[in-house]
Amino acid sequence: MNDRQPISNEKCRLVLPDGAGEVVCLKLVRSLPGKRQVYYGRWNERPLYAKIYQDVNRARVHWKRELDGLKALHAARIVAPEILYAGPIEGEDWLVILLSEISQAQSATDAWRTAANDTQRLRLMERVVDLVARHHQAGICQTDLHLDNLLLRRDEIVTLDGADIEVYVGESPKEQSLENLALLLAQNTPTYDSFTETLFERYQQARGWKTAEAVELFLERVRNRREKRRVAYLKKTLRNCTAFVCYQSADYQLVVDREFYSDEMRAFLRNPDSSCPEPDELLKGGNTSTVWRTDIDGQELVVKRYNVKSFWHGVKLSVRKGRSYISWQNAHRLRFYGIATPRPVVLYRNTRDRFRPTTYFITRYVKGADAREWFSDESRSAGQMLGMAEKIAAMLQQLEALWISHGDLKATNILIVDDEPQLIDLDSMRQHRSLKSLLPALKRDRERLMANWSHSPQIAAFFAATLPPINIE
Repeated sequence: MNDRQPISNEKCRLVLPDGAGEVVCLKLVRSLPGKRQVYYGRWNERPLYAKIYQDVNRARVHWKRELDGLKALHAARIVAPEILYAGPIEGEDWLVILLSEISQAQSATDAWRTAANDTQRLRLMERVVDLVARHHQAGICQTDLHLDNLLLRRDEIVTLDGADIEVYVGESPKEQSLENLALLLAQNTPTYDSFTETLFERYQQARGWKTAEAVELFLERVRNRREKRRVAYLKKTLRNCTAFVCYQSADYQLVVDREFYSDEMRAFLRNPDSSCPEPDELLKGGNTSTVWRTDIDGQELVVKRYNVKSFWHGVKLSVRKGRSYISWQNAHRLRFYGIATPRPVVLYRNTRDRFRPTTYFITRYVKGADAREWFSDESRSAGQMLGMAEKIAAMLQQLEALWISHGDLKATNILIVDDEPQLIDLDSMRQHRSLKSLLPALKRDRERLMANWSHSPQIAAFFAATLPPINIE
């Protein structure tokens, strides 16, 4: 790794050769440590983005790939950032590409998140699919195709990333085109697979195809792509990258959401137990785990420490990944699929004492009532309760369609936040690979959910009315 990296939390300056001046880097917006950093900055007062390639062995390869991709977009008259400069940096082994800022624009990801309804989301995806069809007609496949690489500016869409572009002579081949379109639609959660038929037909019309594979086969491509993305994403949550800070040694494993990795967080992680309050102020106390709230950088977090119950329990934990690891992965799994759970912030496993490992799972604190409290509120109408039962049932059906069982579906493990359910306590959650293990686990989840209302016949009736029989395809 190249140790001479721009300081991510401070301004830095890049001197261009031949008296071309200095680029003042004001804000780090993306970082692949030791490989590439992207800054927002200014050159002669002109706002721009600087992509700095630092890997001494591969910098030129990645730099040229980005440059060639952007040039291919420009040649195809596809809107992409203007290249202001591409070349070396004075006094460094790095290469840089300076790109014009796209002003008054919104990322397609933000447009998706802020859309008022699904009709707006479908209209957005139709525009994106039209652009992808133009890419393919020009012989361009963006192999890292996702909404973050697209900007909306007035009536046009700007393609940002040139690094992962394959260029064909003539139009992109049909097989590669279909796989690329499937990659795009796999970015959406399964909830939006209902868009697929409309978008697939629109794409075929844009390409002028009279015959193509059946929509059912194409939807299978989308699902396969999504599964590959899930596997890659969960691996990413355990390594050093733009989104996460990761340290691992024989004595500990630490992964932190990079957005939360501040000086105050680092000080906290030196001794997490110092923030643990008196027993009467805990969110949960017990032999198995201890849960409490704390505040770091003005943000409320929930710390869950998994306790070692005995010497032999510690021996077992010394050779297992542990429940903190399982909770971390499952939280990211749910969020990948668009199922609400508090944002995971820290996974920390201290194994200095080999047979008494201390492990922590830390999330954002979300304000809400658990389902037991929510349904016990006598001020709620029957209509409100039925509506919430429908939402919880829909969430459960999402899990079942993904072959996921929760494992401990107590009412206290369902939080109602802003009138929407969220799942917590994920250390028994499992994504199954066979019907043999899945079906009994789903049955147990259903039974545990209904057991919550054994003394509340009206609430039990709401759930009985909203939960259809388990139907696994």
